[in-house]
Amino acid sequence: MRRLSFTFTIMFACALASYASTNSMKSDPKVINHKKEGSIDLVSYKNKKMGFTILIPQRSQVMVNTRYVYSVSRKVSGYKTAVEVLVSAMKEDVKNLSDLKKIMKRRLVENIVKAKETENGMMIIEEQDASFRVFHKVGKVMVQVSVPKRLKETAEKIAKSIKFTR
Repeated sequence: MRRLSFTFTIMFACALASYASTNSMKSDPKVINHKKEGSIDLVSYKNKKMGFTILIPQRSQVMVNTRYVYSVSRKVSGYKTAVEVLVSAMKEDVKNLSDLKKIMKRRLVENIVKAKETENGMMIIEEQDASFRVFHKVGKVMVQVSVPKRLKETAEKIAKSIKFTR
């Protein structure tokens, strides 16, 4: 009998913890309300250490900010994945799109659905099971934007917004 009541107590505690965590996300200011048909608010960000400007999701959390890497993340309600923006210094010499594709293959980017040259760089789009990754190389930096599939246009907008300022 003690074992049974202990088991029910544990199950109740787990259920209560699960309920509390789902309700706490509703009031979390970092969670995006998705009633705007998949659009999120973007703000301009300037990084002097690495020498770039880019649009990032408003109220995103900075994960890494060093001389060689800058990363932010923003939770998206209704999705298991977040909007993640990663800008990194690129040491490899990239002269054309085929060079960039070779580098991306070495970095295990496999499901490339689109590769194109842009006004100020080169872009590669990779499709995964539930998400898209957009890579855009500009100057000596590369941005990687990972989003749920429904936000593909937002990912491209963020990736295209990067400007190398050095």
